[in-house]
Amino acid sequence: MKNIKKKIAIIGAGISGLYLAWKTSKKFDVTIYEKNNYFGGHSNTVDVKLKKKIPIDTGFIVFNKKNYPNLTNCFKKLKIPIEKSNMSFAVDLQDEDFYYSGSLNGLFAQKKNFFKKNYWLMLKEIINFYKNSKNHIKKNDNYTLEEFLNKKKYSNDFKNKHIYPMASAIWSTKKGVINKMPISSFINFFTNHGLLNFFNRPQWYTVSGGSREYVKKIMQDTKAKFEKKNKVTSLKNLGKKILVITNNNKIKYDYVICACHADEAGELIKKIDYKISKILKSFKYSKNEVYLHSDKRLMPRNIKIWSSWNYLSFKKSENSCFTYWMNKLQNINLKKNFFLTLNPPFKPNKIFYKTIYTHPIFTEKSMKIPKKLIKFQGKKRVWFCGSYFSYGFHEDAVKSSVKVEKLLKKENA
Repeated sequence: MKNIKKKIAIIGAGISGLYLAWKTSKKFDVTIYEKNNYFGGHSNTVDVKLKKKIPIDTGFIVFNKKNYPNLTNCFKKLKIPIEKSNMSFAVDLQDEDFYYSGSLNGLFAQKKNFFKKNYWLMLKEIINFYKNSKNHIKKNDNYTLEEFLNKKKYSNDFKNKHIYPMASAIWSTKKGVINKMPISSFINFFTNHGLLNFFNRPQWYTVSGGSREYVKKIMQDTKAKFEKKNKVTSLKNLGKKILVITNNNKIKYDYVICACHADEAGELIKKIDYKISKILKSFKYSKNEVYLHSDKRLMPRNIKIWSSWNYLSFKKSENSCFTYWMNKLQNINLKKNFFLTLNPPFKPNKIFYKTIYTHPIFTEKSMKIPKKLIKFQGKKRVWFCGSYFSYGFHEDAVKSSVKVEKLLKKENA
């Protein structure tokens, strides 16, 4: 008699859920549920229609081979075409009439900076921070980024014109939030990604044709069933089964994997385990409005410093924003420029696409949550994975899925 495969429901079709579906569907009967009208989560490529369709990413854009080994291995096995990308950074604070970029020419693109003592001091502090900060971690492990910078007496210029803008751009969050990140986590991330190096930084890559290409390949290479626009509303423990309740139906499964955001997972399991639910729901997220457009007002004033990543603040506005120059990041060789801006202080002209993404907020409290969850993995037939298990990036999501896959194999050996 042929063995009947155990049934798994995966909630969320971002990279965590997709990877697990890809790796587990040969041994298990897998169904993946997605609330949106597309699969991929932040891997969301849209077509801009000109004379021909231009695929442009609006969420996940770049990765590097050194720091994304699991993702890179996945792409290799699926034969995903990739190409080199450009990673450059610029700051334009219009409210202070100040701008620069990280390139040699960009450092003094604003001529008056050459004669400013404070600017030279900031450059000196950048060198000092990049060179020495990782040596201070053991002594300052319990500090937030803000507390560490204040203790080391870094200037406001260094904080507000360099490190906070860069960190805000990396984690897609505001300065008032990013400064609460634990300094140890911050420095470890910067160290591991080569961001503290002036030279020998890793080469970054982008998926040719947009990130949806890898989403398609994963879906083609798995036996899993995919359901979009079918939101899971709650879970119920039936002892040896879990009842998955969606907008469309109720189905029993042997296991459930929550591959969604932590707060969403917490809401789903509140009737199964209130303690785990409370832990998960304590993880906070920020909402970010994202516009794909061609409005150059949301780029630095001086075109000479236009970079892949651009941090901007404006006169008469408390809100800062950042803009990704997609031509530079995705090698779009057209005269027309395409920009992706998070939280613009005004509505851009020439909008091609608008959406809202949520990004994890990393604080001392939230960084401890993954360790608390380890002992609950698989208890009551529910598992958890997602980018929140580490630093919030694609590799972190895949890494968490690899661990769940191994635990499932062990349980079903």
